[in-house]
Amino acid sequence: MDQFEMPPVLRRRDADRLRCGLFEIVDELSRLDGWSEAELDIVIECVERQPAYALRSDFAHFGERLDKARAAAATGRKR
Repeated sequence: MDQFEMPPVLRRRDADRLRCGLFEIVDELSRLDGWSEAELDIVIECVERQPAYALRSDFAHFGERLDKARAAAATGRKR
């Protein structure tokens, strides 16, 4: 299983690994989008407190946003 592949059944260790991956995604997205520390803190707190079943959809949501932010950065466009 690669680093961020979604397991069919979400066990505790899988949830912890996905949560760590989500922190990395959110951190990079915050830098690319220019979030304030307060904005980043709010999102990180939500990730920390969310139930495991929400990780899949949040991972997909923030992953898509990060892909768009990376593409914009690569072309020099502001989002």
